[in-house]
Amino acid sequence: MNTTPKGKGLLLLLLTENYRKTRDSILRKRGPVIKPWMKYREILIIEELLTNLQPQRCLEWGAGYSTLYYSRYLPNESARWIAVEHDEEWAANVRSMNHRSARRSGARGPQCLPVDG
Repeated sequence: MNTTPKGKGLLLLLLTENYRKTRDSILRKRGPVIKPWMKYREILIIEELLTNLQPQRCLEWGAGYSTLYYSRYLPNESARWIAVEHDEEWAANVRSMNHRSARRSGARGPQCLPVDG
């Protein structure tokens, strides 16, 4: 049971959202920020879902920054994130971004599969 008053939870959500907007605007000055093309509130909802549900498999239709971002929320190494992408060139681009970030973090990232058209 959640004992947090609704107003306090909403205030925390708004503060978190504003913090992330400010942080990302500062970080963009140094280079690209890898985050989904979504509103921060939507990102927070999906983060919470993945954290609470701890899925072993996720299927994403269309690969992109969300593929790289959300796959970090998988609960363990055996969990799989599979993105299906229609543009083979973009799928290769996302795969290369994943390999660069995986080398830095040591994590195994998502698979990005092109769809034959």
